[in-house]
Amino acid sequence: MFGVNWGGGLYFNYVFTAVWIADVWWLWRYGARPSWMTAAIHAFFGFMFFNATIVFGSGFVRWLGVASMLVLAVIAASRLRPKQARSLPQ
Repeated sequence: MFGVNWGGGLYFNYVFTAVWIADVWWLWRYGARPSWMTAAIHAFFGFMFFNATIVFGSGFVRWLGVASMLVLAVIAASRLRPKQARSLPQ
């Protein structure tokens, strides 16, 4: 697609599968993970999803990927925003 004859991208799929299996094992074993680990895993999965749907996808799949990434961006932004203090009813 880019004119570079490099098949190394296939290994990202292997890493994706290994990370997913390790993540499931971790959650079964410990029940929770540190926030930095969650952020790293979600960023990697998002990177893979972006490339699979937007970069290498076409037609409907590409537009579905764009819409999905926008929804995920809104969700991520809402979670990163500081929580507003609720006032008690008077």
